[in-house]
Amino acid sequence: MQRFPRLMTSTMQQSAARPADRPAHRGDTRFTATESFSTPGSFRNVSRDRQDAFHRSSRVSYRMTEIASSRQLMAGLLRWVIVFVPAMLLLGFVSASASGSGPDNPWFAALAKPSLYPSPSTFPVVWSVAYVLMGVALSMIASARGSSGRGLAIGIFALHLLANFAWSVIFFGQHNIALALGDVVVMGITLAASIVLFARLRPVAAWLLAPVMAWVLFATLLNWQVLSLNPDAHEAGQAAGAVHVTF
Repeated sequence: MQRFPRLMTSTMQQSAARPADRPAHRGDTRFTATESFSTPGSFRNVSRDRQDAFHRSSRVSYRMTEIASSRQLMAGLLRWVIVFVPAMLLLGFVSASASGSGPDNPWFAALAKPSLYPSPSTFPVVWSVAYVLMGVALSMIASARGSSGRGLAIGIFALHLLANFAWSVIFFGQHNIALALGDVVVMGITLAASIVLFARLRPVAAWLLAPVMAWVLFATLLNWQVLSLNPDAHEAGQAAGAVHVTF
């Protein structure tokens, strides 16, 4: 009877001597490994690894998409530039040629010129540069597909171009300096509105129009001074016969 309590006491002492995390037999080893893998912390680590891998792949995909989008935008811009820049230069040339503008115009050569009037060779150079800038700026807006306000910006700028190309016809062709002054004022207003609208879509396009705006303001001043120095030029031009403009 005394041997049984001693056996129980010995067994309990051996069990207490074993480390708590040490398995009692092989079956416990398999169970302990599975249990340690299936702890919430392990799942949390695996989940973080997967999230990090997903974020890395997402960043790589975004960079590739960004590069592709930049190339597509540049290609689209170049297509519009190829169309609009030559068109601007061609329309400007046609407008000037059809109206007989320039220092060789007999009616214009007889007008009194203000002191601010630059060399006649300045005008074709400056207007050519202005048409190139306007063509590039319009191309940037035309390539901004899906942008809010794009149609309105192009429409207002089209009004500016209409007034721009009409000025030579009114001034040199019809010898109407007063009406040409009103036309150049419309040019300035529509160009200023275009700059504001362009800035909302493509700020660089708005900056490209800034030199054009400065030149239009200078042309407005010249137009006003020519009118002040030659108030009867329109009647004189009508008596001599205005140029008939044909396109």
